[in-house]
Amino acid sequence: MESAFRIQKQKKNENQFTVRKLKQRYYALIVVITIVASLLVGYLIGIGKITVPYIPSESSSTVSSLSTACTANGQTNGVILRVVQSNYSSRPPGIIPVVGAIVTGSDIYFCGVVKHEGTFVSSSTNSSGFVNLLFGGAGVYYLNVSFQSPANYTLSIPVAPLATTFVTYNISTGNVTTSICYYGEHC
Repeated sequence: MESAFRIQKQKKNENQFTVRKLKQRYYALIVVITIVASLLVGYLIGIGKITVPYIPSESSSTVSSLSTACTANGQTNGVILRVVQSNYSSRPPGIIPVVGAIVTGSDIYFCGVVKHEGTFVSSSTNSSGFVNLLFGGAGVYYLNVSFQSPANYTLSIPVAPLATTFVTYNISTGNVTTSICYYGEHC
């Protein structure tokens, strides 16, 4: 009788052990499913549209946009460019703004292995030498600065997602100063 009681108690302990193991496996499965679901939701949220302004080759007055789906942190705000030149006639020598320089260009970025390029609307520097190239996009801004033809200067400006890139270009020295400023930063 005692032996039957032990066998029954042993079977009860084995059943409890098996139930405990099944619960552990069940909880592990729930954790794995939660992790996979979280990764999937994060991936789907991370897929965004990047709109790249460009001018079609058939028209120079219409601005259109080309969209492509790509995983991205966000498009850039653009570039604010100041074009200056050295003023050697002042004492001490200083810099003066370049007024009326024509700035054209494009941005180029890759979405996977696909190359995307957007062409900017032509702009000219104002009386302070500034031109706002706030066209969004991503990757690198390739800019052409034309001043007192035939002078033509080419700049490659890196841009960052959700940021504005401030650039000062001195056409006399060729020096380029770049600051990338994120929202809320003082630059």
